[in-house]
Amino acid sequence: MIRPPSRIALLCLALAALAGCGGRAGGGHAAEDASSAQPAATGADQSRQSAACTNLDNLIDRIQCFADRATKAGDISVCDQAESDAVRLQCMAIYAEHRGDPDACRKIPTASPEQQDLRDTCLADVAPVVKRSELCGEVTAPGLRDSCYLAVSRATGDKSFCERIEDPGLRSSCTGKAVDVG
Repeated sequence: MIRPPSRIALLCLALAALAGCGGRAGGGHAAEDASSAQPAATGADQSRQSAACTNLDNLIDRIQCFADRATKAGDISVCDQAESDAVRLQCMAIYAEHRGDPDACRKIPTASPEQQDLRDTCLADVAPVVKRSELCGEVTAPGLRDSCYLAVSRATGDKSFCERIEDPGLRSSCTGKAVDVG
């Protein structure tokens, strides 16, 4: 199934730039081709598949290749085979969203602001997928937390989550009630 790019994909570009691990411009479908093989049980096959992902020129393609493999296998440990932290952590975030697994988001370390942003984005992306507003409460960035509550409210049809939104304009958008700016 083709999915529109999420906030995780956009954050990927920022994280890659900050980590200094950008790749050369490459083909757009190489990740799909490299990850199309079924996840293998043998170590030799896993090594070969990891090499196929690692050898992709484009950073985004490498991330997507590992994430596709992890998602298909239902095993986040596939992400650990990635050659760099940037690829490994982005793989975890994409896996979490596709599998609806907030625990995968929680595996993303928070040692740097970029990592915290990735974890926050991951939780905010997973919350509406699994329709769990409590995940929004784990998001540390106020604006992203508000957006998370809005997304969960829309996903569930439950307007009570709107009351947790701090930003008056966004809360109004969520509830459908006019904001008193006076």
